[in-house]
Amino acid sequence: MKKQAKILISVIAIVAVIAIGTSVASTATDNATAPAKVTGLDITATTTSISMTWNAPDNGGSNITGYTVEIIANSTNTSMANATSTSFAHTAAQVGTFYEYRVRATNAVGDGPWSARGGSSIIVLEAPLAPHLTVSSTTSSIDLSWTEPHNGGSAITGYKVEYWDADSSATTSTASTSGTSWSHTAATLGTTYVYRVLAINSVGEGAWSANTTGALVNPAASAPAKVTQFGVSLNSDGARALSWTAPDDGGTAITGYTVEYDDDTKKKFTASVTGTSWVHEDSSTLGYVHSYRVHATNNAGDGPWSDTFTGLPAQIKQPSTSINSDGQLVLSWTAPDNVGPAITGYTIEYDMDSQQKFTASVTGTSWVHDSAVLGYTHTYRVHATNDLGDGPWSGTVSGSLSE
Repeated sequence: MKKQAKILISVIAIVAVIAIGTSVASTATDNATAPAKVTGLDITATTTSISMTWNAPDNGGSNITGYTVEIIANSTNTSMANATSTSFAHTAAQVGTFYEYRVRATNAVGDGPWSARGGSSIIVLEAPLAPHLTVSSTTSSIDLSWTEPHNGGSAITGYKVEYWDADSSATTSTASTSGTSWSHTAATLGTTYVYRVLAINSVGEGAWSANTTGALVNPAASAPAKVTQFGVSLNSDGARALSWTAPDDGGTAITGYTVEYDDDTKKKFTASVTGTSWVHEDSSTLGYVHSYRVHATNNAGDGPWSDTFTGLPAQIKQPSTSINSDGQLVLSWTAPDNVGPAITGYTIEYDMDSQQKFTASVTGTSWVHDSAVLGYTHTYRVHATNDLGDGPWSGTVSGSLSE
């Protein structure tokens, strides 16, 4: 009987221990929560996949059993993927699709909150863009330099230079270089060459630069002569269009021109052009007379500045008075120099015996003062007008009708 009692007590004790342990375990599970929010989502794209890593969050008191990655394609199509560690590679990503991702952790209690979103696209490699080419010359070489263009996502491995005689493009030569400069040391004096350059990467050859000319400097050459023939007109937009005649090149080809101009604050600016014309796009300021000058450049240097010009008619040389066959007082003059639009008329200023000033307008180069006062000495001056405005007044001249 005592033995049975001992066995019964032992069984009760074992059951009690199991019950206590179960109670403790149950309490631990009841206190656990879902994992915290995933942070530190870091996304890296390559040409074949998009990979990401993140920081493991607080597990909430229960071991994290995995992660869910949400994939949103082009902001519309959503899919899920599972990960067992803190990284994931999206190897099925498609070129041309923008993907967004967010991640959450899971434990025995459930799913934690989503991380913040991150996005990327598969990297698409392209050929390089066109370099910007600059050409300069000495008496022994024509030197090319350029800026490294955008590489298209793949490192530039070299450059190709192509050149030919500007007077005959039948024969084209090429050269290769790994840097951003190249010198044409075999150039022939007296020949103008055309050059262009492109960059190369793992995709292939990029776009050509703009064609740029160059020639050896003639040891006997000098800077260009002064530009002496120029003109100003108004284009259909009301802007001033400048043109000029190329001056003597000094023995080596002119490579460009510099135009100096002002604005309505009298501030000076310059523009570089390759031809013999230029449009001053911001020159339609009403009532303001812009001034200009231009010089040519060759490999020997800059030529002298031209005279300053505005496009308005020049000052009329001294007008004169005479008496016509009808006994009337006549004012006459010679049309002035004019590099602007055609002269549209003239304005005469004159006085009367009251000392009051009057004006008259004519289209020709003479005017009859039919109201001249007998015995009174009148004074006159005249200016020309074109579509850009009025030229300066001439000097004054006097005339009278004798009694």
